[in-house]
Amino acid sequence: MELIVTFAQDLAPELIELLGIDEDTEFEAFFADGTLYVRPLSEEEEDELDWGCPVTDAVCDGECETCPVFQAAKNSSTGRAAAKGGD
Repeated sequence: MELIVTFAQDLAPELIELLGIDEDTEFEAFFADGTLYVRPLSEEEEDELDWGCPVTDAVCDGECETCPVFQAAKNSSTGRAAAKGGD
């Protein structure tokens, strides 16, 4: 059985300002030696990852070939996927 856990951590407004984060900030998270590390990505790192879907601009896994949303847009007459630079 797979257990998926979600947790939240409230941050003081002063810390949020100090870190320069907001609702649009992307984060990297990883686990090492019993510790969960979470850090905000810089704008350069976000651009490098380019997680945005070429159809919806939502974060995606980059597997456009198996994405029904991307394939539907690609096969539609609007050409929206091609206009946004899809695969």
